[in-house]
Amino acid sequence: MGMFDWYEPRPAVQCPRCDATLAGWQGKDGPCDLFEWVQGSASPARQLVDDEWSASDSARARLHLPDAFELHTACDACKIGVEALGSCEDGVWTRVSLLHPLEPPGLPEDWMPLHGDDARRTLAELRREIPAGHVLADRKLFPVARHRGRDDVLIRTTGPDPTLWVVHLTWRTESDPQWPHTRAFRNVAELAAHDDE
Repeated sequence: MGMFDWYEPRPAVQCPRCDATLAGWQGKDGPCDLFEWVQGSASPARQLVDDEWSASDSARARLHLPDAFELHTACDACKIGVEALGSCEDGVWTRVSLLHPLEPPGLPEDWMPLHGDDARRTLAELRREIPAGHVLADRKLFPVARHRGRDDVLIRTTGPDPTLWVVHLTWRTESDPQWPHTRAFRNVAELAAHDDE
């Protein structure tokens, strides 16, 4: 069987660079058996394998995505790679939020994207610093970027809005749920406007 699943966001997601419609989304957070997941459904629509290897309708109905999952594709028009975060509510895929690159207007000039080991180290630091009772304590965190001149990191979260946050790292384990200082943003445009202040 396959090593990934296919994903179809509805409505379709536009490329953050050239505005072309993105297709061919893949991810490895589901069962990874070439299932096709369609946004708005709780179970995979089908399995893209020969009929003799395909899971039955009842077996597919028992499958569900995790509350948060990562998916990626490449834009056929401008050739950039695009990473996104899918979110489920009550077992149904309900949302897609871009991770890399972010939706227009994109990262403000003073921010740099986080990938790979840098993102993993940042996530470990966030987990170390964020105490019980903090606004982000019960959310799944996805580091997106780091500010070039401050100890601020930009993260996406799952769950209810808002899903975009700036966290000022303190570089110590916190016990007061007011720290580390955290500010929510409705979207990237609001972050960019704040960053220009």
